Amino acid sequence: MKKICSILVIAAAAMSVFAEVKMPAIFSNNMVFQQGKPINIWGTAKPNSVVKAYFNFKFTETKADKNGKWEMSLPAEKASYKNYALTMFEDGFPSKKISNILVGEVWIAGGQSNMEFRVNRSCDFEKAKASADKLYGKLRYFLQSSAGFSRVPKTEFQPGAKWIEVDGKNVELMSAVSFYFAEKLIPALDVPVAIVYSSKGAASMETWSERGKILQTPWGKKEFAQAFKDLDAYDQAKYKKLLAAHKKKMADRAALIAKCKAENKPVPKVRWDFSIPPNDQSPQYDYKTPSLHFNGKIVPLGHFAVRGVIWYQGEGNAGGEKVGHFSDSFRVLIESWRDSLGDADLPFLQVQLASYGTTSQWPRARQAQYENTKLFKNVYMAPICDTGQKDDIHPVQKTIPGQRLADIALAKIYGKNICADAPVLKAVSYDGDTATVKFQTFDGPLAVKGKPRGFETLSNGKWAPANVSVNGGDVLVKSADGSEIRGVRYAWKCWNAPEVCLFGNNGFPALPFESLK
Repeated sequence: MKKICSILVIAAAAMSVFAEVKMPAIFSNNMVFQQGKPINIWGTAKPNSVVKAYFNFKFTETKADKNGKWEMSLPAEKASYKNYALTMFEDGFPSKKISNILVGEVWIAGGQSNMEFRVNRSCDFEKAKASADKLYGKLRYFLQSSAGFSRVPKTEFQPGAKWIEVDGKNVELMSAVSFYFAEKLIPALDVPVAIVYSSKGAASMETWSERGKILQTPWGKKEFAQAFKDLDAYDQAKYKKLLAAHKKKMADRAALIAKCKAENKPVPKVRWDFSIPPNDQSPQYDYKTPSLHFNGKIVPLGHFAVRGVIWYQGEGNAGGEKVGHFSDSFRVLIESWRDSLGDADLPFLQVQLASYGTTSQWPRARQAQYENTKLFKNVYMAPICDTGQKDDIHPVQKTIPGQRLADIALAKIYGKNICADAPVLKAVSYDGDTATVKFQTFDGPLAVKGKPRGFETLSNGKWAPANVSVNGGDVLVKSADGSEIRGVRYAWKCWNAPEVCLFGNNGFPALPFESLK
Protein backbone atom coordinates (compact mmCIF):
# COMPACT_ATOMS: atom_id res chain seq x y z
CA MET A 1 0.00 0.00 0.00
CA LYS A 2 2.83 2.40 0.92
CA LYS A 3 4.52 1.62 -2.40
CA ILE A 4 1.33 2.40 -4.39
CA CYS A 5 0.87 5.68 -2.47
CA SER A 6 4.47 6.62 -3.21
CA ILE A 7 3.97 5.98 -6.93
CA LEU A 8 0.82 8.12 -6.95
CA VAL A 9 2.62 10.94 -5.16
CA ILE A 10 5.52 10.80 -7.62
CA ALA A 11 3.10 10.79 -10.61
CA ALA A 12 1.19 13.75 -9.21
CA ALA A 13 4.45 15.61 -8.61
CA ALA A 14 5.56 14.92 -12.17
CA MET A 15 2.28 16.27 -13.58
CA SER A 16 2.59 19.42 -11.47
CA VAL A 17 6.06 20.01 -12.89
CA PHE A 18 4.95 19.63 -16.50
CA ALA A 19 1.37 21.01 -16.28
CA GLU A 20 2.56 24.40 -17.48
CA VAL A 21 0.73 24.79 -20.76
CA LYS A 22 -1.90 27.51 -20.53
CA MET A 23 -4.18 28.77 -23.27
CA PRO A 24 -6.81 31.54 -23.53
CA ALA A 25 -10.41 30.61 -22.69
CA ILE A 26 -11.33 30.46 -26.38
CA PHE A 27 -9.45 27.14 -26.26
CA SER A 28 -11.57 25.18 -23.82
CA ASN A 29 -14.05 22.31 -23.62
CA ASN A 30 -17.01 22.44 -26.05
CA MET A 31 -15.21 24.75 -28.49
CA VAL A 32 -15.44 24.75 -32.29
CA PHE A 33 -12.61 25.14 -34.80
CA GLN A 34 -13.30 26.80 -38.15
CA GLN A 35 -13.36 24.27 -40.98
CA GLY A 36 -11.15 24.71 -44.02
CA LYS A 37 -8.67 27.09 -42.40
CA PRO A 38 -5.40 26.42 -40.55
CA ILE A 39 -6.13 26.00 -36.84
CA ASN A 40 -4.11 28.64 -35.03
CA ILE A 41 -3.43 27.96 -31.36
CA TRP A 42 -1.23 29.71 -28.82
CA GLY A 43 -0.53 30.14 -25.13
CA THR A 44 2.24 29.89 -22.58
CA ALA A 45 4.39 27.10 -21.21
CA LYS A 46 7.66 26.64 -19.36
CA PRO A 47 10.27 28.95 -20.94
CA ASN A 48 12.20 27.28 -23.80
CA SER A 49 10.17 24.09 -23.53
CA VAL A 50 9.02 22.04 -26.52
CA VAL A 51 5.25 22.32 -26.92
CA LYS A 52 3.46 19.71 -28.98
CA ALA A 53 -0.21 19.55 -30.03
CA TYR A 54 -2.10 16.39 -30.99
CA PHE A 55 -5.43 16.74 -32.83
CA ASN A 56 -7.26 14.25 -35.04
CA PHE A 57 -4.24 11.94 -35.35
CA LYS A 58 -1.88 14.79 -36.30
CA PHE A 59 1.06 16.17 -34.32
CA THR A 60 2.41 19.72 -34.55
CA GLU A 61 5.11 21.18 -32.35
CA THR A 62 7.01 24.37 -31.62
CA LYS A 63 9.31 25.80 -28.96
CA ALA A 64 8.26 28.28 -26.30
CA ASP A 65 10.35 31.44 -26.18
CA LYS A 66 12.32 32.66 -23.16
CA ASN A 67 9.12 34.14 -21.70
CA GLY A 68 7.19 30.92 -22.22
CA LYS A 69 5.08 32.20 -25.13
CA TRP A 70 4.32 29.92 -28.06
CA GLU A 71 2.02 29.67 -31.05
CA MET A 72 1.52 27.19 -33.86
CA SER A 73 -0.90 26.12 -36.58
CA LEU A 74 -2.56 22.75 -36.97
CA PRO A 75 -3.69 21.57 -40.43
CA ALA A 76 -7.13 22.62 -41.65
CA GLU A 77 -9.93 20.13 -41.01
CA LYS A 78 -13.28 19.32 -42.60
CA ALA A 79 -16.49 20.03 -40.74
CA SER A 80 -17.76 17.18 -38.60
CA TYR A 81 -20.25 16.46 -35.84
CA LYS A 82 -17.68 14.11 -34.36
CA ASN A 83 -16.30 15.19 -30.99
CA TYR A 84 -12.53 15.62 -30.98
CA ALA A 85 -9.92 16.32 -28.31
CA LEU A 86 -6.84 18.52 -28.40
CA THR A 87 -3.99 17.25 -26.25
CA MET A 88 -1.04 19.46 -25.42
CA PHE A 89 2.39 18.19 -24.41
CA GLU A 90 5.27 20.01 -22.76
CA ASP A 91 8.72 18.46 -23.21
CA GLY A 92 7.05 15.18 -24.09
CA PHE A 93 4.69 15.01 -21.12
CA PRO A 94 0.87 15.43 -21.38
CA SER A 95 0.05 18.84 -19.98
CA LYS A 96 -3.43 19.92 -21.07
CA LYS A 97 -6.45 18.32 -22.71
CA ILE A 98 -9.41 20.11 -24.30
CA SER A 99 -12.40 17.87 -24.97
CA ASN A 100 -15.68 17.82 -26.89
CA ILE A 101 -14.37 19.88 -29.83
CA LEU A 102 -16.28 20.21 -33.09
CA VAL A 103 -15.14 21.49 -36.49
CA GLY A 104 -17.60 23.70 -38.34
CA GLU A 105 -18.48 27.31 -39.10
CA VAL A 106 -17.49 29.99 -36.58
CA TRP A 107 -18.94 33.52 -36.58
CA ILE A 108 -18.37 36.48 -34.27
CA ALA A 109 -21.53 38.32 -33.14
CA GLY A 110 -20.60 41.94 -32.48
CA GLY A 111 -22.30 45.25 -31.86
CA GLN A 112 -24.32 47.01 -29.20
CA SER A 113 -27.58 46.38 -27.36
CA ASN A 114 -29.61 44.92 -30.24
CA MET A 115 -26.97 42.23 -30.69
CA GLU A 116 -26.69 41.91 -26.91
CA PHE A 117 -30.50 41.40 -26.73
CA ARG A 118 -31.03 37.85 -25.49
CA VAL A 119 -33.27 35.13 -26.87
CA ASN A 120 -35.50 35.10 -23.78
CA ARG A 121 -36.61 38.67 -24.56
CA SER A 122 -37.45 37.97 -28.20
CA CYS A 123 -41.01 37.37 -29.36
CA ASP A 124 -40.12 33.87 -30.62
CA PHE A 125 -38.53 32.64 -27.39
CA GLU A 126 -40.75 29.57 -26.95
CA LYS A 127 -40.04 28.45 -30.52
CA ALA A 128 -36.36 29.09 -29.95
CA LYS A 129 -36.26 26.76 -26.94
CA ALA A 130 -37.80 23.91 -28.91
CA SER A 131 -35.49 24.59 -31.86
CA ALA A 132 -32.42 24.69 -29.62
CA ASP A 133 -33.24 21.24 -28.26
CA LYS A 134 -33.42 19.90 -31.82
CA LEU A 135 -30.08 21.53 -32.60
CA TYR A 136 -28.35 20.12 -29.54
CA GLY A 137 -24.90 18.88 -30.46
CA LYS A 138 -24.73 21.19 -33.48
CA LEU A 139 -24.63 24.69 -31.95
CA ARG A 140 -21.97 26.11 -29.62
CA TYR A 141 -21.67 29.58 -28.07
CA PHE A 142 -18.66 31.35 -26.61
CA LEU A 143 -20.06 33.53 -23.84
CA GLN A 144 -18.17 36.62 -22.72
CA SER A 145 -19.01 39.02 -19.94
CA SER A 146 -20.09 42.54 -20.89
CA ALA A 147 -17.49 43.62 -18.30
CA GLY A 148 -14.73 42.27 -20.52
CA PHE A 149 -13.14 45.60 -21.34
CA SER A 150 -9.65 46.97 -20.81
CA ARG A 151 -7.61 50.15 -21.25
CA VAL A 152 -4.75 48.06 -22.65
CA PRO A 153 -4.84 45.16 -25.13
CA LYS A 154 -5.46 41.86 -23.31
CA THR A 155 -4.23 38.37 -24.04
CA GLU A 156 -6.94 36.66 -21.98
CA PHE A 157 -10.67 37.13 -21.65
CA GLN A 158 -12.62 38.31 -18.62
CA PRO A 159 -12.92 35.54 -15.99
CA GLY A 160 -15.95 33.37 -16.67
CA ALA A 161 -15.68 33.38 -20.46
CA LYS A 162 -16.58 29.89 -21.65
CA TRP A 163 -18.04 27.72 -24.40
CA ILE A 164 -21.50 26.24 -23.93
CA GLU A 165 -23.35 23.51 -25.80
CA VAL A 166 -26.63 25.19 -26.64
CA ASP A 167 -29.92 23.52 -25.75
CA GLY A 168 -33.45 24.55 -24.81
CA LYS A 169 -32.45 25.35 -21.24
CA ASN A 170 -29.43 27.57 -21.82
CA VAL A 171 -30.38 29.10 -25.18
CA GLU A 172 -31.69 32.09 -23.22
CA LEU A 173 -28.03 33.07 -22.68
CA MET A 174 -27.55 33.62 -26.40
CA SER A 175 -27.81 36.82 -28.37
CA ALA A 176 -31.18 36.49 -30.12
CA VAL A 177 -30.01 37.67 -33.53
CA SER A 178 -27.05 35.29 -33.42
CA PHE A 179 -29.28 32.35 -32.49
CA TYR A 180 -31.74 32.91 -35.32
CA PHE A 181 -28.75 33.36 -37.66
CA ALA A 182 -27.20 30.06 -36.59
CA GLU A 183 -30.57 28.30 -36.51
CA LYS A 184 -30.95 28.88 -40.26
CA LEU A 185 -27.33 28.17 -41.19
CA ILE A 186 -27.08 24.75 -39.55
CA PRO A 187 -29.66 22.86 -41.66
CA ALA A 188 -28.71 24.78 -44.80
CA LEU A 189 -25.01 23.86 -44.48
CA ASP A 190 -25.39 20.65 -42.46
CA VAL A 191 -22.36 21.49 -40.32
CA PRO A 192 -21.87 22.60 -36.71
CA VAL A 193 -22.09 26.36 -36.16
CA ALA A 194 -20.46 28.37 -33.38
CA ILE A 195 -21.04 31.94 -32.29
CA VAL A 196 -18.35 33.95 -30.51
CA TYR A 197 -20.27 36.61 -28.61
CA SER A 198 -18.59 40.05 -28.50
CA SER A 199 -21.16 42.78 -27.86
CA LYS A 200 -21.89 45.63 -25.46
CA GLY A 201 -25.01 47.76 -25.11
CA ALA A 202 -24.73 51.45 -26.10
CA ALA A 203 -21.19 50.99 -27.40
CA SER A 204 -20.11 53.15 -30.32
CA MET A 205 -17.91 51.85 -33.12
CA GLU A 206 -14.93 53.59 -31.55
CA THR A 207 -15.10 51.40 -28.44
CA TRP A 208 -14.51 48.47 -30.81
CA SER A 209 -11.60 50.04 -32.71
CA GLU A 210 -7.84 50.12 -32.24
CA ARG A 211 -6.40 53.26 -30.67
CA GLY A 212 -3.75 54.01 -33.29
CA LYS A 213 -6.19 53.67 -36.18
CA ILE A 214 -8.67 56.05 -34.53
CA LEU A 215 -6.00 58.69 -33.98
CA GLN A 216 -4.85 58.44 -37.60
CA THR A 217 -8.13 60.03 -38.73
CA PRO A 218 -8.97 63.76 -38.56
CA TRP A 219 -12.21 63.09 -36.70
CA GLY A 220 -10.42 60.69 -34.34
CA LYS A 221 -7.89 63.32 -33.32
CA LYS A 222 -10.66 65.87 -32.84
CA GLU A 223 -13.13 63.71 -30.92
CA PHE A 224 -10.95 61.24 -29.03
CA ALA A 225 -7.43 62.58 -28.48
CA GLN A 226 -8.45 64.05 -25.12
CA ALA A 227 -10.29 60.87 -24.15
CA PHE A 228 -7.09 58.86 -24.65
CA LYS A 229 -5.11 61.39 -22.61
CA ASP A 230 -7.66 61.12 -19.79
CA LEU A 231 -7.45 57.35 -20.07
CA ASP A 232 -3.66 57.38 -19.71
CA ALA A 233 -3.89 59.63 -16.65
CA TYR A 234 -6.56 57.55 -14.91
CA ASP A 235 -5.37 55.77 -11.76
CA GLN A 236 -6.75 54.11 -8.64
CA ALA A 237 -6.93 57.40 -6.74
CA LYS A 238 -9.17 58.92 -9.42
CA TYR A 239 -11.24 55.76 -9.57
CA LYS A 240 -11.84 55.81 -5.80
CA LYS A 241 -12.83 59.47 -6.02
CA LEU A 242 -15.39 58.73 -8.74
CA LEU A 243 -16.66 55.72 -6.81
CA ALA A 244 -17.20 57.82 -3.67
CA ALA A 245 -19.08 60.43 -5.69
CA HIS A 246 -21.25 57.70 -7.21
CA LYS A 247 -22.12 56.24 -3.80
CA LYS A 248 -23.14 59.70 -2.60
CA LYS A 249 -25.23 60.20 -5.75
CA MET A 250 -27.03 56.90 -5.16
CA ALA A 251 -27.61 57.72 -1.48
CA ASP A 252 -29.06 61.09 -2.45
CA ARG A 253 -31.28 59.38 -5.00
CA ALA A 254 -32.54 56.88 -2.41
CA ALA A 255 -33.31 59.74 -0.02
CA LEU A 256 -35.20 61.60 -2.76
CA ILE A 257 -37.25 58.51 -3.61
CA ALA A 258 -38.15 58.04 0.06
CA LYS A 259 -39.16 61.69 0.35
CA CYS A 260 -41.31 61.57 -2.78
CA LYS A 261 -43.09 58.46 -1.55
CA ALA A 262 -43.68 60.02 1.87
CA GLU A 263 -45.13 63.16 0.27
CA ASN A 264 -47.04 61.14 -2.36
CA LYS A 265 -45.21 62.89 -5.20
CA PRO A 266 -43.89 61.42 -8.45
CA VAL A 267 -40.21 60.47 -8.45
CA PRO A 268 -38.19 62.49 -11.01
CA LYS A 269 -36.88 60.37 -13.87
CA VAL A 270 -33.16 59.85 -14.49
CA ARG A 271 -31.14 58.64 -17.47
CA TRP A 272 -31.01 54.90 -18.09
CA ASP A 273 -27.31 54.83 -17.14
CA PHE A 274 -27.74 56.81 -13.90
CA SER A 275 -27.07 53.82 -11.65
CA ILE A 276 -24.03 52.43 -13.46
CA PRO A 277 -21.01 52.71 -11.16
CA PRO A 278 -17.63 53.97 -12.39
CA ASN A 279 -15.10 51.38 -13.51
CA ASP A 280 -11.40 51.04 -12.74
CA GLN A 281 -10.36 51.10 -16.40
CA SER A 282 -11.69 54.44 -17.60
CA PRO A 283 -12.97 57.75 -16.19
CA GLN A 284 -15.90 57.43 -18.61
CA TYR A 285 -18.52 54.73 -18.96
CA ASP A 286 -16.95 51.76 -20.72
CA TYR A 287 -19.33 51.96 -23.69
CA LYS A 288 -18.21 55.56 -24.32
CA THR A 289 -14.47 54.95 -24.04
CA PRO A 290 -12.59 54.40 -27.31
CA SER A 291 -10.84 51.03 -27.77
CA LEU A 292 -11.95 49.58 -24.41
CA HIS A 293 -14.04 46.69 -25.75
CA PHE A 294 -11.72 46.08 -28.67
CA ASN A 295 -8.89 45.57 -26.18
CA GLY A 296 -10.92 43.33 -23.91
CA LYS A 297 -12.97 41.19 -26.30
CA ILE A 298 -11.36 41.20 -29.74
CA VAL A 299 -7.61 41.35 -29.08
CA PRO A 300 -7.73 38.20 -26.89
CA LEU A 301 -9.09 36.29 -29.90
CA GLY A 302 -5.65 36.62 -31.46
CA HIS A 303 -5.59 34.92 -34.87
CA PHE A 304 -8.38 32.50 -33.97
CA ALA A 305 -9.83 31.43 -37.31
CA VAL A 306 -13.45 32.42 -37.98
CA ARG A 307 -15.62 32.62 -41.07
CA GLY A 308 -16.90 36.14 -40.52
CA VAL A 309 -18.68 38.71 -38.37
CA ILE A 310 -22.36 39.52 -37.98
CA TRP A 311 -22.62 43.11 -36.79
CA TYR A 312 -25.67 44.87 -35.30
CA GLN A 313 -24.72 48.39 -34.30
CA GLY A 314 -25.18 51.93 -35.52
CA GLU A 315 -27.47 53.54 -33.00
CA GLY A 316 -24.42 54.83 -31.10
CA ASN A 317 -23.06 56.54 -34.23
CA ALA A 318 -26.29 57.89 -35.71
CA GLY A 319 -26.28 61.33 -34.11
CA GLY A 320 -24.22 64.48 -33.79
CA GLU A 321 -20.85 64.68 -35.50
CA LYS A 322 -20.47 60.89 -35.52
CA VAL A 323 -22.99 60.38 -38.32
CA GLY A 324 -20.90 62.63 -40.57
CA HIS A 325 -18.07 60.10 -40.56
CA PHE A 326 -20.19 56.97 -40.03
CA SER A 327 -18.63 55.02 -42.91
CA ASP A 328 -15.10 56.01 -42.02
CA SER A 329 -15.71 54.92 -38.42
CA PHE A 330 -16.82 51.57 -39.79
CA ARG A 331 -13.72 51.39 -41.98
CA VAL A 332 -11.52 51.89 -38.90
CA LEU A 333 -13.45 49.20 -37.05
CA ILE A 334 -13.25 46.53 -39.75
CA GLU A 335 -9.58 47.26 -40.36
CA SER A 336 -8.96 46.95 -36.60
CA TRP A 337 -10.68 43.57 -36.46
CA ARG A 338 -9.17 42.25 -39.68
CA ASP A 339 -5.66 43.20 -38.59
CA SER A 340 -6.14 41.81 -35.09
CA LEU A 341 -7.60 38.52 -36.34
CA GLY A 342 -5.08 38.25 -39.16
CA ASP A 343 -7.70 38.04 -41.91
CA ALA A 344 -7.60 40.87 -44.47
CA ASP A 345 -10.77 39.64 -46.19
CA LEU A 346 -12.85 38.91 -43.08
CA PRO A 347 -16.53 39.30 -44.09
CA PHE A 348 -18.76 41.72 -42.15
CA LEU A 349 -22.52 41.26 -42.38
CA GLN A 350 -24.12 44.35 -40.85
CA VAL A 351 -27.75 44.87 -39.84
CA GLN A 352 -29.53 48.00 -41.03
CA LEU A 353 -31.03 50.20 -38.33
CA ALA A 354 -34.63 49.19 -37.71
CA SER A 355 -37.54 51.61 -37.78
CA TYR A 356 -37.75 53.68 -34.59
CA GLY A 357 -39.28 56.94 -33.39
CA THR A 358 -36.13 58.92 -32.63
CA THR A 359 -35.02 62.46 -33.38
CA SER A 360 -31.54 61.28 -34.29
CA GLN A 361 -30.23 61.02 -37.85
CA TRP A 362 -31.14 57.43 -38.62
CA PRO A 363 -31.92 57.97 -42.33
CA ARG A 364 -28.37 59.23 -42.88
CA ALA A 365 -26.96 56.37 -40.82
CA ARG A 366 -28.94 53.80 -42.83
CA GLN A 367 -27.63 55.32 -46.04
CA ALA A 368 -24.09 55.12 -44.71
CA GLN A 369 -24.64 51.46 -43.82
CA TYR A 370 -25.62 50.78 -47.41
CA GLU A 371 -22.64 52.78 -48.71
CA ASN A 372 -20.40 50.57 -46.56
CA THR A 373 -21.31 47.67 -48.84
CA LYS A 374 -19.95 49.58 -51.84
CA LEU A 375 -16.94 51.15 -50.16
CA PHE A 376 -15.48 48.07 -48.48
CA LYS A 377 -14.73 44.55 -49.64
CA ASN A 378 -16.77 41.69 -48.18
CA VAL A 379 -19.24 43.97 -46.39
CA TYR A 380 -22.97 43.33 -46.75
CA MET A 381 -26.16 44.63 -45.15
CA ALA A 382 -29.34 42.94 -43.96
CA PRO A 383 -32.20 45.44 -44.49
CA ILE A 384 -34.75 45.55 -41.67
CA CYS A 385 -36.35 48.99 -42.05
CA ASP A 386 -39.71 47.21 -42.36
CA THR A 387 -39.37 46.07 -38.73
CA GLY A 388 -39.07 47.88 -35.40
CA GLN A 389 -41.08 49.46 -32.61
CA LYS A 390 -41.84 53.17 -32.56
CA ASP A 391 -41.38 53.55 -28.82
CA ASP A 392 -38.60 51.03 -28.18
CA ILE A 393 -35.08 51.09 -29.60
CA HIS A 394 -34.91 47.36 -28.84
CA PRO A 395 -37.57 45.65 -30.98
CA VAL A 396 -38.48 42.16 -29.79
CA GLN A 397 -38.63 40.83 -33.36
CA LYS A 398 -35.14 39.42 -33.76
CA THR A 399 -35.95 36.45 -35.99
CA ILE A 400 -36.11 38.55 -39.16
CA PRO A 401 -32.68 40.18 -38.83
CA GLY A 402 -31.12 36.84 -37.86
CA GLN A 403 -32.65 35.03 -40.83
CA ARG A 404 -31.80 37.77 -43.31
CA LEU A 405 -28.21 37.73 -42.11
CA ALA A 406 -28.23 33.97 -42.68
CA ASP A 407 -29.61 34.41 -46.21
CA ILE A 408 -26.81 36.86 -47.00
CA ALA A 409 -24.20 34.50 -45.58
CA LEU A 410 -25.59 31.59 -47.59
CA ALA A 411 -25.61 33.60 -50.83
CA LYS A 412 -22.50 35.77 -50.50
CA ILE A 413 -20.17 33.67 -48.34
CA TYR A 414 -21.23 30.08 -49.03
CA GLY A 415 -22.27 30.50 -52.68
CA LYS A 416 -25.80 29.12 -52.36
CA ASN A 417 -28.15 29.87 -55.23
CA ILE A 418 -30.52 32.21 -53.42
CA CYS A 419 -31.20 35.91 -53.80
CA ALA A 420 -30.07 37.97 -50.82
CA ASP A 421 -30.13 41.45 -52.33
CA ALA A 422 -32.64 44.19 -51.59
CA PRO A 423 -34.12 46.40 -54.31
CA VAL A 424 -32.06 49.59 -54.47
CA LEU A 425 -32.38 52.94 -56.22
CA LYS A 426 -30.97 52.81 -59.76
CA ALA A 427 -31.92 56.21 -61.23
CA VAL A 428 -34.39 59.09 -61.05
CA SER A 429 -35.52 61.10 -64.06
CA TYR A 430 -37.43 64.37 -63.64
CA ASP A 431 -40.12 65.91 -65.85
CA GLY A 432 -41.89 68.87 -64.27
CA ASP A 433 -44.32 67.62 -61.62
CA THR A 434 -43.38 63.98 -62.30
CA ALA A 435 -40.37 61.86 -61.42
CA THR A 436 -39.73 58.31 -62.60
CA VAL A 437 -37.83 56.25 -60.05
CA LYS A 438 -36.12 53.11 -61.29
CA PHE A 439 -35.06 50.38 -58.87
CA GLN A 440 -32.47 47.73 -59.47
CA THR A 441 -34.16 44.47 -58.63
CA PHE A 442 -32.48 41.10 -58.38
CA ASP A 443 -35.27 38.52 -58.44
CA GLY A 444 -38.10 39.87 -60.57
CA PRO A 445 -40.29 42.97 -60.42
CA LEU A 446 -40.96 44.95 -57.27
CA ALA A 447 -43.56 43.51 -54.96
CA VAL A 448 -45.94 46.07 -53.46
CA LYS A 449 -47.48 45.38 -50.06
CA GLY A 450 -50.58 47.44 -49.51
CA LYS A 451 -51.13 50.83 -51.10
CA PRO A 452 -48.05 52.46 -52.71
CA ARG A 453 -46.78 55.00 -50.20
CA GLY A 454 -43.75 56.41 -48.45
CA PHE A 455 -42.58 58.74 -51.23
CA GLU A 456 -42.04 62.45 -50.78
CA THR A 457 -41.16 65.13 -53.30
CA LEU A 458 -39.17 68.31 -52.84
CA SER A 459 -40.88 71.39 -54.28
CA ASN A 460 -40.39 75.04 -53.40
CA GLY A 461 -37.87 74.06 -50.75
CA LYS A 462 -40.26 71.77 -48.86
CA TRP A 463 -40.78 68.03 -48.70
CA ALA A 464 -44.36 66.78 -49.03
CA PRO A 465 -46.11 63.41 -49.51
CA ALA A 466 -46.45 62.44 -53.17
CA ASN A 467 -48.86 60.48 -55.33
CA VAL A 468 -47.39 57.11 -56.31
CA SER A 469 -47.97 54.33 -58.81
CA VAL A 470 -45.79 51.26 -59.45
CA ASN A 471 -45.08 49.51 -62.75
CA GLY A 472 -42.59 46.62 -62.59
CA GLY A 473 -39.29 48.05 -61.37
CA ASP A 474 -40.40 51.65 -61.95
CA VAL A 475 -42.24 53.98 -59.62
CA LEU A 476 -44.07 57.03 -60.99
CA VAL A 477 -44.05 59.85 -58.44
CA LYS A 478 -46.14 63.03 -58.81
CA SER A 479 -46.12 66.10 -56.61
CA ALA A 480 -49.45 66.44 -54.85
CA ASP A 481 -49.92 70.09 -55.82
CA GLY A 482 -48.56 69.88 -59.36
CA SER A 483 -45.40 71.87 -58.61
CA GLU A 484 -42.02 71.10 -60.17
CA ILE A 485 -40.14 68.35 -58.41
CA ARG A 486 -36.55 69.07 -57.29
CA GLY A 487 -36.00 65.88 -55.31
CA VAL A 488 -37.50 62.53 -54.35
CA ARG A 489 -37.09 60.36 -51.31
CA TYR A 490 -38.56 57.10 -50.05
CA ALA A 491 -39.06 55.95 -46.44
CA TRP A 492 -36.59 58.66 -45.42
CA LYS A 493 -37.69 58.79 -41.78
CA CYS A 494 -36.51 57.34 -38.49
CA TRP A 495 -39.87 55.65 -37.86
CA ASN A 496 -40.50 54.44 -41.40
CA ALA A 497 -41.95 50.94 -41.04
CA PRO A 498 -45.55 52.07 -41.81
CA GLU A 499 -44.35 53.58 -45.10
CA VAL A 500 -42.28 50.65 -46.33
CA CYS A 501 -44.25 49.09 -49.17
CA LEU A 502 -41.75 47.94 -51.79
CA PHE A 503 -40.06 44.53 -51.54
CA GLY A 504 -38.11 42.06 -53.57
CA ASN A 505 -39.63 38.63 -54.15
CA ASN A 506 -37.24 37.37 -51.45
CA GLY A 507 -39.03 39.52 -48.88
CA PHE A 508 -36.19 42.03 -48.50
CA PRO A 509 -37.51 45.61 -48.32
CA ALA A 510 -36.35 48.17 -50.88
CA LEU A 511 -33.71 50.45 -49.40
CA PRO A 512 -34.71 53.98 -48.35
CA PHE A 513 -33.15 56.76 -50.38
CA GLU A 514 -33.02 60.52 -50.89
CA SER A 515 -32.23 61.92 -54.35
CA LEU A 516 -31.88 65.60 -55.30
CA LYS A 517 -32.14 66.94 -58.84
